[in-house]
Amino acid sequence: MALIICPECKREISETAHSCPNCGYQLTPEIITEIKEESSSLKEKKRPFCQKWLLICFCFGAIIFFVVTHEASETSRDSSSSKVKENRIFKQGEVVRVGYTSYVVTATGWSTRLNSFAEKPDAMFLMVQMSVCNKDTKARTIPPFYLIDQLGREYEASSKGWAMKGTITSIDSLNPNVIKSGGVIFDVPKNNTYKLKVSGGYWSNENAFIELSPREKY
Repeated sequence: MALIICPECKREISETAHSCPNCGYQLTPEIITEIKEESSSLKEKKRPFCQKWLLICFCFGAIIFFVVTHEASETSRDSSSSKVKENRIFKQGEVVRVGYTSYVVTATGWSTRLNSFAEKPDAMFLMVQMSVCNKDTKARTIPPFYLIDQLGREYEASSKGWAMKGTITSIDSLNPNVIKSGGVIFDVPKNNTYKLKVSGGYWSNENAFIELSPREKY
């Protein structure tokens, strides 16, 4: 049994009713047929409108999905690229070019003091002998050095390095194509394995790691 809308009170009633039970409006077969035709025509008009809005919503959703997916893909690609750059690992003796700076670690070793003075380590001095070259077209400050152990802990260079001649510090400046050779001193525990973290400079986000094989005595 279908329902129709009463022309008088606009409430739903049975199409088999002879009068509206709500307002008493008399319903003839002709009136019922006319009501049903108008209702069918109204539905046909609404259908294209709904289909149009469904299509618009679908297209809008597809655009949002594409944008979000594209941004996620770009972020993942940038992250992967950054990880590749930051995970470059070299050996002692290899030339390492990072950003505008190149490095070569020539020797490493452990020591209990820096010179004849009573400058003793808190743990153990790890001496890193190396050369640094500025490959840029203008003078640049040497970037700071760090040690990374097998657990990912980071150690900075020791301030006690001033007691040893020829040390390289992060306040030294190099002119273009100038090489500085010297040592970088770290005060760290001996029972770890270390990599030297070198940077492309203060204006670079590139890093590289040099595996160290220190001698028992320097």
